[in-house]
Amino acid sequence: MNNINFPRTECDSRKIRLGDTFAAISGEMQNGNAYIPAAIAAGAREIISELNRPSDIPENIKWTKVRDARFELARRACAQADNPSHKLKVFAITGTNGKTTTANLLRAILTFANYPCGLLSTIGNSLYPLKREAMTEALNSTSTLLPASNTTPGPIELQDSLSIMHGNGCSACVMEVSSHALIQKRCYGTKFEGVAFTNLTQDHLDYHKTMEEYFKAKSLLFLPPQAPAVVNIDCKFGQRLANQIKQFGGTVLTYGAAETADLCFSDAKLTAETTNFTITYKNQSHNVALMLLGRHNIYNALAAIGLALNAGIDLSIAIKAIQQEKPVRGRLEHVKLDSSKANFYVDYAHTPDAIENVLRTLREITDGRLFIVFGAGGDRDRRKRPLMGKAAFNNADYLIITSDNPRSEQPSAIIEDILEGIPGTGVGEQPPSDAPEVSIIEDRREAIAYAVKTANQPGDVVLIAGKGHEDYQIFADHTEHFDDIEELKAAAL
Repeated sequence: MNNINFPRTECDSRKIRLGDTFAAISGEMQNGNAYIPAAIAAGAREIISELNRPSDIPENIKWTKVRDARFELARRACAQADNPSHKLKVFAITGTNGKTTTANLLRAILTFANYPCGLLSTIGNSLYPLKREAMTEALNSTSTLLPASNTTPGPIELQDSLSIMHGNGCSACVMEVSSHALIQKRCYGTKFEGVAFTNLTQDHLDYHKTMEEYFKAKSLLFLPPQAPAVVNIDCKFGQRLANQIKQFGGTVLTYGAAETADLCFSDAKLTAETTNFTITYKNQSHNVALMLLGRHNIYNALAAIGLALNAGIDLSIAIKAIQQEKPVRGRLEHVKLDSSKANFYVDYAHTPDAIENVLRTLREITDGRLFIVFGAGGDRDRRKRPLMGKAAFNNADYLIITSDNPRSEQPSAIIEDILEGIPGTGVGEQPPSDAPEVSIIEDRREAIAYAVKTANQPGDVVLIAGKGHEDYQIFADHTEHFDDIEELKAAAL
């Protein structure tokens, strides 16, 4: 990062130093304007606000009124870090599901193609380039990653991170971009080499209210076109987005199973160890064997390959790189317990679509019963909870419903919302004759232990869904350490 002294712009009054500028950002939970006195007391000499200057602000304080404080914060963040995205090839991936795996696969391709690459991801951030020979080990080791407070950092942290990457010898960066980040203009001013859209399914409607608004938020990364796009056209929203990009005169490479896709896959076959398929690109076919299980990972692989192709990387190099990759932590991660006859998998699936995709994948390798242990996050989109229950009901043989991160909500109330999507669980209702078994165990540790005890037949498969890589559980008044993989192993002792 450049050695920039003062003034710096900050939006957290606790980080203000003498001579800094304080940007008063209004959010859902807090209004930055309320912290202006604290910022001035800490040494701020300029205030950025969307409000008129109050009469009680000291005369020596510069007051800069703007139409959009978030826009101004992002603009200044780029400037004070000396626009690091102009010195790196920055790739951005958005969508409801698949961002993390796609990001890691693209990072593997770039590293293999000799582009030292940093990472800004849901599972953590890496500000250092990977060595090509240690690529797989590093990508799948949490010890190499810094904790990430958000999928996409705020504008100051983002630009500083990109600057540090450049200083550490990176020539590229792969980042996940959330819909929240796009609405909040965290990425404004960042120059992208390529952008990708994975899919759009119901999530975050507590924030966006409707799927249309959710789609519009995601579209901000692509419209108006600023960089070559890669879009999944098997998703109806992706097809719509691809058409809009073309109407704006942008460049788009489409992917999917559809024969009209530029990057098309076919002949998908799943084994216990690999996902095999054929890629067709420019009338040439290539066989691929991924060490990542599931049809959904084919889409993730194609998104990563598409971004690489748009960046001028040869298809053969991209395929060779992704075939070496193992699952990202907490993404359909296989946990083998020596004391159990069953196979256990941990996955981050926390939307109806993700649950359905992962269960369908596991069904193909399940010779016995298919179990799922899952809940839903508190203080998040309530409307998806019955749909998650329905997805589990339709695709598993045994449901164990438990807590996820309840936050300020009562776990029992969240479970009741999930049960609304499961036939036969209401008062006086009788489940269908072929319905899966349903157990309700509010305590997640007990639920996992029950799954280990109950799935005791050869060929049984258990999915622990919802938290994936997370090593914590959030309650109303505290956060405690909790790791699904650790709990599985402890339950087997």
